[in-house]
Amino acid sequence: MVIIKRDKGFVSSACSDSLFVDGVKIADLNPAEKVVIYPLLGKRIFSMVANGICGGGMVEVEGDIEKSQVLTYRIAHSLNGGYGIYRTAF
Repeated sequence: MVIIKRDKGFVSSACSDSLFVDGVKIADLNPAEKVVIYPLLGKRIFSMVANGICGGGMVEVEGDIEKSQVLTYRIAHSLNGGYGIYRTAF
């Protein structure tokens, strides 16, 4: 199981982010939203693209999906224009 959460807050709140797994679009996430997915086991590439007027381009991270394991990621936009997807314990 993989949980991907988008930070809440004002920064980039006017835009959604598109989530892809291995190049296949899975969902659009707005601030404070999350998605729970059950990808195939093995190495997967999780990609995010900011939609609309929000910058950031594409960001990607690799995850190694194992049976009975939960991976949690967060999508973050920062005031200085930073944008990323990161492993998190929360």
